[in-house]
Amino acid sequence: MSQNKLKILFFGSGTFAAPILRKLLTIDNYDICGVVTQPDRPSGRRKEMTAVPVKKLLDENGFASEKIFQPDKIKDEYVQILNKAKPDLILVADYGQILPESLLDFPQYKSINVHASLLPKWRGAVPINAAILAGERTTGITFMRMTAGLDEGPMLSRREVPISEQDNRATLELNLALQASDMLEDVIDGWVNGLLVEQPQDDSLATYAPASLISKDKARFSVDVTPEELQRLVRGMYPWPVAWCNISLEGKQKRLKVYRADIDKDLNNADSSEKPGNIFKNSGRLFLKLNEGNIELLELQLEGLKRMQASSYLYLSSLEETYIL
Repeated sequence: MSQNKLKILFFGSGTFAAPILRKLLTIDNYDICGVVTQPDRPSGRRKEMTAVPVKKLLDENGFASEKIFQPDKIKDEYVQILNKAKPDLILVADYGQILPESLLDFPQYKSINVHASLLPKWRGAVPINAAILAGERTTGITFMRMTAGLDEGPMLSRREVPISEQDNRATLELNLALQASDMLEDVIDGWVNGLLVEQPQDDSLATYAPASLISKDKARFSVDVTPEELQRLVRGMYPWPVAWCNISLEGKQKRLKVYRADIDKDLNNADSSEKPGNIFKNSGRLFLKLNEGNIELLELQLEGLKRMQASSYLYLSSLEETYIL
């Protein structure tokens, strides 16, 4: 291997990181001297050990196992990893652990983070979800030099990305990861060759997206939300934890998950005799009556049943005493 190749140590774990690493592995003038990712974890009902998306990608591509590091706590093992990999640059995307400042400053060209927002907006762990939940029309990608503060480092490059009304967290994440992949080589080469000028963030404009924003409790909704808020909740909580409510189904309480929903402006403008909380059908479509309008239910899963299109759940509208609690 040529000694002129830039040695990059990649830190990443999740579905946002995987497409970025895939692109990184195709660039000939980089030597990926190591990949640091999260350990395999038990998942599913059977608690089978499952690799994170980045580890799965590495295994599928036959990446050298001796260059894959999966520490439980990076702060306990980073010195050994750095001594083995000897990187010129560290690139971080969706890793999942706080990195010590001495690790960030170790390489000649320091450490760059790929963040899925237009910093300083939505610093933190779940910027994609946060942008959707807030009703943002645009978000973006920011490459920044990493510092000790949470997503506070100076910016190297940014790209604005529109959010469509149909985007959920999964589709927007993939789009952002592909945009970041497209920027990757220009940013890294520009940084290493001294062509990029650092731009400090304006801390007074910072907003935050902590991991606590996304939880099963936060995904629960009631009739008090507006159709617009509920549609954003459904999109922002997909594919996990999934928006949900409890419904009374012929006197029994059942959980109802909503995977897709849409706002029907025509029906919202029409008079409706339905009571808030009622599930009803109109022209072969399924709707939920809220205090301030209606929302169309497109893909659902009733407790004890499979995830299905709403057309398979039309019977809910004809059962007595079926309403959300």
